[in-house]
Amino acid sequence: GVAGPSDDGAASFGGGNNDYVTVPNSPALNSSQYTIEAWVNFQGTAAEYSSVVNFSVDGKDMGEYGLGFWYGKFCFFPGSIGGYHLEAPLPTGQWSHVVVTSDGHTTTMYINGLQAAQSVFDLDKTSSTMKSLQIGSRMRSDIDGAWVGSIDDVAIYDRVLTPNAIVAHYQAVARTPATVLNRGNQQDGSYAINLTGADNVTLSNFGVTGASIGVYASPGANSSGLTMVNMDIFGNGTGINLEESNDHAQIVHSKIHGSVETFKAGVGVEAAGVNIEAASATLFGNEVFGNAGVGIKTRHINEASGTAGWFATRVPGLSLIDNVVRDNSGGGIDVTNTPGALIQGNDVYRNERGGIVVTVLGFSAQGNDRVTVTGNRVHDNRGVAGITAVGGRLGGISDGFGEVRVTGNEVYRNHGAGIGSRIGVEVLQNNVHDNEDGIIQSSQRQFNGSYVAPREPIVGNRVYHNSKTGITARP
Repeated sequence: GVAGPSDDGAASFGGGNNDYVTVPNSPALNSSQYTIEAWVNFQGTAAEYSSVVNFSVDGKDMGEYGLGFWYGKFCFFPGSIGGYHLEAPLPTGQWSHVVVTSDGHTTTMYINGLQAAQSVFDLDKTSSTMKSLQIGSRMRSDIDGAWVGSIDDVAIYDRVLTPNAIVAHYQAVARTPATVLNRGNQQDGSYAINLTGADNVTLSNFGVTGASIGVYASPGANSSGLTMVNMDIFGNGTGINLEESNDHAQIVHSKIHGSVETFKAGVGVEAAGVNIEAASATLFGNEVFGNAGVGIKTRHINEASGTAGWFATRVPGLSLIDNVVRDNSGGGIDVTNTPGALIQGNDVYRNERGGIVVTVLGFSAQGNDRVTVTGNRVHDNRGVAGITAVGGRLGGISDGFGEVRVTGNEVYRNHGAGIGSRIGVEVLQNNVHDNEDGIIQSSQRQFNGSYVAPREPIVGNRVYHNSKTGITARP
């Protein structure tokens, strides 16, 4: 499924009932958990049923599943065609990436990397062995069910692909934007796109390269509501740099990669993929990779002093969701003093200097201020730990109430510890395995040279197969 659509390499179907591809039955097709993936381009008018794939008893619409148009709606049937189903809108006359996953209970459909439908189906699988997988037509030759158009890169997995993997597959093969803005000047201060007083700007479907900063909004530029969709930001000093006052940005399904360190791109943000110092930004479904600095870096300015300090004023809101952050030399995700940040569902791997680093000092985790790190896969990173988290209120108070909550993450094969924490960090219900050390909780050194021991809980974690220690508490 990762090779991508190709007009000259795809299978074309003219709508005839004898125009199809058959794959014989095998154990790999009969898993209780599965993922179906394909690129499709429908060029016809949906009749009763137009099939992408159908896995059923030979000659019948009865069995495992069917995927295709049904009376004008794009549907997935986890059983007999015409029964319970998922449906979602699908563009016609163009290539679309379609994925369906089932864990034996919950079935989810994704269109072009985004979840489009989900439901619970508890249907019995047929015990018949007289079945096969048919591509381009339904099993019953007596009823119209042929596909009109092209189908490419059909893949059937005997497992459930994660949302991050699905986004990565889509982004890896989605057509590169035909238009590329090349600044051609990588000296400091040479920006490809410089926003000033520009609210609600949308950038979509083109590339940006060859600048000191690809997309820039300076402090006080007051350019709120920026939206970036399907952008390719590459080969800049820093890919995207949004400083304070440029709030509520949304960066979606874009690639930010190849930032370099051959020139000065701005104090503290050299060669970052994305640097955010503004409030309430959302990064969803992006791939951030191969940058010479940090993949995604956020910090907030102390408005009273104009500097990035430990004791930042409250600048709430940050959502980093379902991104792939990999192979960055300065680390994966680095979040500093960002109250209310949500770091969720990201796949963070093969980064130098750690996978996810969170530092929040100077505020109490009251209301929506807590930073939450949840549901991430953090693996194969180098550095101190896969996830490093430091909390603590002004004065180094450890009150047992975490400013950072690290929960429900899968953390494995990191070259240091799986999770490293200090005061102000709750570590709850994570799977931590196959690292050098599992979980290390350390005391916090204060400005006067004394140490404060953490009181926050480490509870409900599964810690196993780590080569040195499982859980360690250090003074």
